[in-house]
Amino acid sequence: MDYLVNHETTKNKVVQFHLLWELVIKGFGKIWPEGRTKYQGINLGDAWHSSLINDIVPFHKLSQWLTYSIIECLEVFCDLK
Repeated sequence: MDYLVNHETTKNKVVQFHLLWELVIKGFGKIWPEGRTKYQGINLGDAWHSSLINDIVPFHKLSQWLTYSIIECLEVFCDLK
C-alpha cells in the first residue's frame, strides 16, 4: 500500500492500473514455483504457453485475487465506498 500510495505517478489518490498490475506480477513473482512461464525474466505465475495460438495464455486466478485484495484496501484509502 505504501508503495502504491507514495509512487510518483499516484496523484490525488488515483493509482495507475499498470502500476498495480506490475506490483502484483513483479512483487509476488517469487511465490510461484520454478518452471512457470517467464516473460523477459519475470515469472508470470499461472500462465502457460499455448501451441494452438503460439502465445502465452494467462489464467491469473491467483494473481487476480491478490489484485482484488489490494484494490479493496485502495478503496478504503481513497474513500471510494
